[in-house]
Amino acid sequence: MIFTWEDYNPETMGYVENRLDEYAVKMTGMDDGFRDNYEYWANEDYNTIGENFWCKVVFENETPFAVIQLGIYEGVVTVMETLVAPGKRGQGKGSMVIEELLHNAKSIIGIDVEKAEAVIFPSNTALQKAFEKAGFKYHHTHEDGDEVLQIYVASDNKKQDRPVKLLKGFKRVSVKAGESVTRSVTIELEDIKFYNTENGEWELDNSYTILAGTNSKNAKAVGRVKISD
Repeated sequence: MIFTWEDYNPETMGYVENRLDEYAVKMTGMDDGFRDNYEYWANEDYNTIGENFWCKVVFENETPFAVIQLGIYEGVVTVMETLVAPGKRGQGKGSMVIEELLHNAKSIIGIDVEKAEAVIFPSNTALQKAFEKAGFKYHHTHEDGDEVLQIYVASDNKKQDRPVKLLKGFKRVSVKAGESVTRSVTIELEDIKFYNTENGEWELDNSYTILAGTNSKNAKAVGRVKISD
């Protein structure tokens, strides 16, 4: 293989956040940072790191230049996020990383990959070309007839240090042209608790703002939920 692959560690690999320049944020929608995105997916009940969920940092000549996050859903390997350092973009590095990962998956993540796909923003032509060149499929998050409904939750507690908003649920929805559909996404109370470092307990805030849309910057509906004892 050309590159060296290591597991992403949010405690020791903070430099990954530096990959989220303005262009990367626009292409991925991760305006709350990579670490929050990683920790959300890594802590989902249906994800087990090293079994059906991986996040890898890619090195070239001992220098990290890319990070890729993927999981297995419904038997298909899905590339969830791919970030390439600004200085390495436009050189075909993205397609090289994806191709090496998917063709050497047994060595990198411990399983063979026969089928893979990715969810890509329509404007992210670089990643689209990377997948095409690597010989794998992708689909858009905003393509007619296929949307990914995303639910974000933001605490209204301004006295505590809280994330701006966190992705807490999503559902892929197929809609015919001109058709309207109703879909539900369940969010458990346990999913919106915050850890209190003073008493060592997970606690609910008094109220939350709920945002629904196709990405973190495109809220189509906003509501507020109050929590009572």
